[in-house]
Amino acid sequence: MLIYSQAETMETTDVFCLHKSTSSSSSLESDVNYEVLLRNCNLKLTQWQEFWHQQMQRASGQSFHHAFLNFFRLYVRLFLNSLGVQPYLRKGSGLAPSPTALSACYTSALENLQIITKDFAAMSVLPYGQDSITIMSAYCAVFLLKVRSSLVIRLSDEFMPPSASAEWR
Repeated sequence: MLIYSQAETMETTDVFCLHKSTSSSSSLESDVNYEVLLRNCNLKLTQWQEFWHQQMQRASGQSFHHAFLNFFRLYVRLFLNSLGVQPYLRKGSGLAPSPTALSACYTSALENLQIITKDFAAMSVLPYGQDSITIMSAYCAVFLLKVRSSLVIRLSDEFMPPSASAEWR
């Protein structure tokens, strides 16, 4: 089940990378529905979580194990769904983000940081964590800051007079 999730992640990222490298091709845009692709990946990720949650319960896993699994699931969900939000975050982009992808990214990043600051901190495991946990946590924080920054700039451009808009940046 773990390998299947990794294969799905790779397959999805390959589709997005292919789209990025051939963005001038209109046939690719019409052939791939990214909302459906992300929805299917999110569903498979939820199934992966349910499977491993049951396995942990059967093995009498401790709260650390559950938090660790949830941390990695949320990070993968953030990473996958951020592919659907990246075009929106580019400077000067007039594109609207996918509400589903943006919501999944926001909640995943926020919940991931809550696991770090509450669960892992309370268990005193942060000093012994892998470097990848630090990198994943940083990605979550930077993603939230980038989304906030993009939203403030777009909203200020849209709803505020130019003089007030410049102050918010």
